[in-house]
Formats: sequence, structure tokens, C-alpha cells
Amino acid sequence: MEIWEFASEYILEEKLFIVPTRAIGVLMIEHMAKGGKSALNLNPVTIKKLSQDICQMYIEENDILVIDDILGKSIVLDCLKSLNQESDEFFFKENLIDEKTAEEVYSVIIELKLKKIDDFPKEKDLDKIYKRYTLKLDRLNAMDYCDILLKAREVKELSSFKDKTIAVASNIEFHDLERELFSQLNQNAIKIKMPVKKLIDSPKEYFFKESVESIDRDKKVCFFNQFGIRNEIKYIIDDIYVKSIPLDEVVIAYTDQKYVEWINLEFQKEDLGISFADGLDILTSTTYRFIKTICDFAKNYYNIWELRPMFFNGSLNVETGLEKDDETITSNDIYEELVKCKVFYGRENYERLNFISPELDDKAKVKRKWIREFFNSIMFTLPEGNVEFREYIKRLSILIKKYVKIPDSSKANSYDKTSMKAILETLKRMEKIPLEIEPDRYFDIVLSYIEEINTNRSGARPSKAFACKYNIAAYTGRKHLYLIGLDSSSLDSKIVESAILLDNIRRDISPSLSFSKENYRYKKYKIREALTASFTNISIGYSNFDMVDIKAKTPSKIYTELKEEYGHVEPCKAIDRKLMSKDLIFSGTSIETLGQCSRKLYFKNRLFLKEKEDIEIDLDRWLDALTKGNLVHEILNLYFDLPKEDRDEEILSKLIEERVEKVAKEIPYILKEVYNREKEEIKVYCKKILEREQNSQLEVFINELSFGRNKTNRIFGPLKTQEITIGDLNLTISGAIDRVDIDKKGKWFKIVDYKTGNLANFDKRLRKSEGRGKNKTYDYSEGQKFQFFIYKKALENIIKEKDEYKDFSVKSFSYEFEDDSIDLIFDEEFINKIENRINDLLNIDIFQNDKKIVYNNTDSLTCKYCEFKNICKTDNIKTEEEEVDY
Repeated sequence: MEIWEFASEYILEEKLFIVPTRAIGVLMIEHMAKGGKSALNLNPVTIKKLSQDICQMYIEENDILVIDDILGKSIVLDCLKSLNQESDEFFFKENLIDEKTAEEVYSVIIELKLKKIDDFPKEKDLDKIYKRYTLKLDRLNAMDYCDILLKAREVKELSSFKDKTIAVASNIEFHDLERELFSQLNQNAIKIKMPVKKLIDSPKEYFFKESVESIDRDKKVCFFNQFGIRNEIKYIIDDIYVKSIPLDEVVIAYTDQKYVEWINLEFQKEDLGISFADGLDILTSTTYRFIKTICDFAKNYYNIWELRPMFFNGSLNVETGLEKDDETITSNDIYEELVKCKVFYGRENYERLNFISPELDDKAKVKRKWIREFFNSIMFTLPEGNVEFREYIKRLSILIKKYVKIPDSSKANSYDKTSMKAILETLKRMEKIPLEIEPDRYFDIVLSYIEEINTNRSGARPSKAFACKYNIAAYTGRKHLYLIGLDSSSLDSKIVESAILLDNIRRDISPSLSFSKENYRYKKYKIREALTASFTNISIGYSNFDMVDIKAKTPSKIYTELKEEYGHVEPCKAIDRKLMSKDLIFSGTSIETLGQCSRKLYFKNRLFLKEKEDIEIDLDRWLDALTKGNLVHEILNLYFDLPKEDRDEEILSKLIEERVEKVAKEIPYILKEVYNREKEEIKVYCKKILEREQNSQLEVFINELSFGRNKTNRIFGPLKTQEITIGDLNLTISGAIDRVDIDKKGKWFKIVDYKTGNLANFDKRLRKSEGRGKNKTYDYSEGQKFQFFIYKKALENIIKEKDEYKDFSVKSFSYEFEDDSIDLIFDEEFINKIENRINDLLNIDIFQNDKKIVYNNTDSLTCKYCEFKNICKTDNIKTEEEEVDY
């Protein structure tokens, strides 16, 4: 049923329209009303708001504190700190406990509760944190969103909501708890047809599972890119003028909130009307800047220089009693007098302002009295030690009303007045929060709440263009869509796992949990979904340059894919297709793949092709290369983790026997002699590594230095993923360095990597040879392997975390094979060569370079053993060994 049909059929009844977001519901009803249809008694509501409405009386009668994301994060932070103090075994050590960690843990708690998972995993002590979090809520008499959903199903008020006429959006998404409340609320809710169509690979949380419809490729879509965000918006304005498009038919959909301020500025310049679904942020308002300045003043040891801007920007209300024409005192005068007081920092030093010397002239005394009252008011507002949160919020409201002055400029006046009102209303709500809190947390919570405020929010208004996020643009009913901000930085396609709940943990907990890769897929789905609405004109663009960071930007994968799908609209542009190799780089392994062949990288990271699994059984082998390598690594790690005095050949042999027998139980062998042979190979390899280490002048510093893999290291503890930069590419990497050796006197480290394969074959990939015989030289900066360079960068980051190693350097890298090693020295010339080599690779145009690639089945380094050789569509070259018919 269409929404207007629903509203007409039940015209006099009180109607609930359950929507994905209230903004979507309001936009649909506004468009319906614009077409002359009645929206009488029709209330758009989200399932979250509906659950709170059902529980409203219960919450008020029992004086319940409702926990939002900011409060939830704060409570979790308390839990982490208390658990850390109670037990040395607690996963989150002191250096890991901060606002960001608390926010991520809180998100995981809500995610699992919404999925009805009661038994929290023991990984990272989540079970302990959840128990402490639940206990904290009980003590505070508080409920989070999940608790409200559960309570809504029990309260008597639910029956009154069951009696209401309910409609629900066809593309509504419910988590488990939400789904149960909705099912209990009304079994016969009317399904409303939404302005967007279903697509393949729809979100798995959709309540209604309809048949899928594909994207309409017959639409005419214009693709553009501009130099900078400002020109991207200017393109839209020029297009509106050229095509004489009525403003109330225009919707501008952005991917990043930062676009709002730019859109507002450019439309103001042209005196074009525009309204914003999410409004303008609060950060440039006079009141916010006043609060932020006060917080910074307290955090920076009450340094007077922090307050200097408010005395000179005209935002400080100065009333001294001397307001005559010839004796007006300005805030600049006040600041000059303040400097004469010579109070520059430290809270206790401001007490000196209470003394006013009788030797001062009358005007100076008036200024000193104002200064005394001003700083007494500030100190009264700023907490010392643990305080009652809501009491200090009241004091902050009084301070704002007394000292914040709204500028006279007419345009700023409206914005600043609205902003002050919104901030004071937010502070009023915060007065209900019963928390005892320390000063730094007080400032963080206050600023977090205020920074969430957006002013001048509005619906789609007549005679005005409308700007909104991309996920609600389709519900405006407007004809002309401008979808902007589709660069790779705004729509990052990198898959970043949750730091708290990794995908392998999620898989064990429940198959219904979303994996990290699904976040990007969901964004892509919502963009594609928006394009299925009935727009007559669609323009999709991005800024190809960042004017703030002064660097080039690339189109996102979504932009490129859409352009390829709609490519038949602009066939002449297909010739100019461009895809830079750096847009397909997601890891260090990707760089090595690029070093082998840019087409191989395209197959793996763009077409996502995979090698067909080998199902043949080799009777002559027991362990595959990967399993054997992992086993050797495990044995050596266990051995070198032992105290130096306990290491000997006998202990090594014992470790080998234990680990090999354990693997044999998990991976049975077919022939005993094969098992014995491979066990002996492992013994020989490990013993040779041991001999080499004993003859080395260096000491073993650490084994299996793991980062970003949820493991604790002996010296550095748990390490997060490492951010490394190569040229203009930023990579987030995880991994484990097999071994790090140290020269304490020389203050340098060597990275050791164990290799169980063939040294000669590996060396060919690692280096490029030139010349022949005695004149033959090897250039290790021209190979296909870059693991040594990436690990060097990662280790340089890691050692900075310990003061005693900050002055150490990473001097060399050693690939340790059975009979020999390959040693690389990181001198300046070598590093420059490697950086230049990788930079050259990253700036390859995949499509242009593809024309140069020729398949050669005799090239063992690239083509002969490549998993994509059967689909590599190029010409075969003729070698001297092949017979050629003439």
C-alpha cells in the first residue's frame, strides 16, 4: 500500500508509521502533503522512539536514567578502570583504557544485546565488563536502549499501542530485540511501499524479504569531478542555472557532513535558498566557542592565554557600570588590565585577583572588580576532584547566560541565537544525569553532548533546494539528484575490523553478527538503493583534490563501479578509463602482488577472483608448505621464549617431538616414512637456525612480535594495527614478526624471518640481477618482495612505545633458510630505492599498463605458476625452445 492510501483509508484514526529514520518518514509525509493528500493523525516514528514512548510512564514513575551513547561510553570507561585496578590479569591495561576504547566496547555490548546474546565472550574479558556494566546500571537505576526494548514488551501501556493503526516501511531493518517488539506490537501491520526498489545483496536485517530487483541501467546519469569541494558544489549551482531547474526540485545528497558548511556558504553567495535535513553544526557558534575555551583553559593548567580569544572576538559580555560615552570599558581594556595582574597559570594563583589595591585609580578598580567576579564565576563552574555532574551543569548554564554575548551581525545573530538556545536546552537535559565524575571526564561529556547538536534543521521546503545525507535523498520526491562526495577518502573501501570484536570471534558467537566487510557493502547498497528512486536527472560527482591537506584524491570504488555500469550513457569516455594501482592496495600483500603483475592485482582486488582449490592428494607429502612453515615458526617461538640458560639442543628436540606429534593427531599422515622424513626435515631446519643464532653477536630480543592480531607480546603487551606511510599511501597493517634481535651497545635491531622453502627460488623474487659471470650484480630494491620494508616500518612504530628503545634503529633484515640466509642492510641509498620502487608501482595506471603485459609460460616468477594463467587473455611469446612453423 502507498502511504497516501494508508492515510486516506484510515483518515480519522490515530496512525503510526514505523520508519527506518524519522527524517525519512517526515520527508515522505511532506511530499504527500505537497501533492494535496491528507496526513491527518499520521505520526512517523522509529522503533527506538516507539519503545521509549511505550515505556515513558514507567521511566517517569520509577525515575529511570535513560542511557544514551555518550553516557554508555562513560559508564563503560568506569568499568574498565575499576576492573583494571582490581586485577593484574584484566585484558585492558592502563595504557589501553581511554575514551575510544570505551566507545568501542560499549558499541559491542549494545550490538550483542540487540542480538539477544546473553553469554558474552571471554575474549578481552568482555564477559567481566558486561557484568560490571549491568551492575553499574542497576546502581544508577538506569536502562539502555536494549533494556527499554525488553521492558516495552512487559508494561501495561503496550496494550494501548496495540490498538493503534500501524503501518511499517517495506525496507525497515530490525535487530532481534526490535523484531520481537514489533511482532508483539501488531501482527497485522500494513506494509507501506517505499520510493526505492530492492536490490540484490540486500541488508540481512530487512524485516520484509521481498523478491530482488536489479538496478535500472537505462537511467541517464552524468558523472563529474571537480578540483576541490568548493568547485564540486559550484558545478551544481552552474548546472541549476544552465538547465533552469526549480530549486524545490533539487536534492543534494552528500556522503560526509563536512559538505554542509561548504554548501551553505556557496548557496549564500549566490543568494539561493536551501534547507538542511541535518542542519548546520554547532562548532562555529559563539556559545560553543565560549564553552570550548573554558574547557581548554581548565585542561591546560588554567593558562591565561587560552582565554585571550574571547576578549578580542566580541563574544564576551562586559558590563562594568561605566557605560558612559566617554568612559566605556571594552573587553580589550579588561584583558590589558588582566595582563597587569600577572596571573598566568595555576588555579590557586587566581585567588590573588581577590585583592584589589587601594592605590589603583577608579577606572582600574572597576576593571579589577569585573575580573574578580569573572574568574570567581569561572572557578565556581569548573570542577575540582570528583563532583556531582548535574550540579556543575547548572553552574555552566548560569555562566553562559551571564557572559556570552551574541554578535550584532544579522546573519550570525540568527545562527548564534539558535545555537545558544539549543545548547542551553541540551544542558537542561543533562542536569538529570546523576553521576559522580572527575574533571577531565566532565569536560569530555559536556563537549560530546554539545558537539552532537545541529542547528537550523529543516525539511524539504518550497522554493528551496534541499541538502541531506545520501541515505534519505530518495524519499524527498524531488526530480533532480546531485550525489556528491564519492571520493575514496569519504567512502573508504578498506575493511577495518572492530578492535574489540574481530571477525573470527563474531563467527564463533553467532552467524547473525555482521562482519567488518559488511559495513562498506551496506554503504554501497544504500547509495545504489537511492538511485532506484524516480529521479529524472542524476549527477554523481567527487572532488579530485583536497584543498585542506593539499593532496590529490581518487574516486571511490563505488563511483568507479557506477560509472562502469552506466558507461553506455557516455561511450566516448570509456576510452579514457583510468584506474590507479594504489586504489587497489589494501595491505602489504597487495603491494607484493602488484610487484609481480598489475593484472594479477586487478584480478584479485578488483574482480575478487580466487584460485581454484587443489583437490588432488600427494602421497609423497604430509604437510602443505603453509602448515609446515607455521609449525616451524611455533617451535622456534616456544624455544626462543625460554630463558637463555634453559635453551639447548635437548630442549629443542623435545619441543619438536611434542609439537609434531600434536599436529599429527590433527592432520593424519598416510605413509609413516613420509611422516618421519618431514619430521627429520623440521629437526634439521630448527637445529641449523639454533646454531646460527648461537654464533651471532646479537641477542634475541623478542619472538613473534604480533600487532593487530589480538595477542599479547612479552615486552610491548597487546599491540594494535600499525599505520605506515609509503609515499602518499597510508596503510593499516597487521602481522607478526618472527624474531627481533638486538645489539644493545650499537642501539640497533635486526628483523629475522624464517623461511622453509627454496632459497634460490625465493631470492629470484627478492632481487633483480644484471650482468653475467663475475660482473653479475644483484639489486634487492627491484624485486617482487616488500615484506622486509613493511615490517621495518611497523617495527619502527612499535619501538617508539618504549622510552628505552626510542633511540634505537632498525638496521637489517634476515631471511633465514635451512642452509643459509639472505641479509639486507637498511642504508639510506637502499631505503630510497625501495621507496621509489614502491611509489612507481603505486602510480601505475592499471588499464594503460595492461596493454604492455604479455603472457610468458616460461617465466617462473610471474606467469608459469600464476593462479590466473588460464584466464590471462594475452598473446603467447615464442621462446627459443619452441618450434615455430613458417
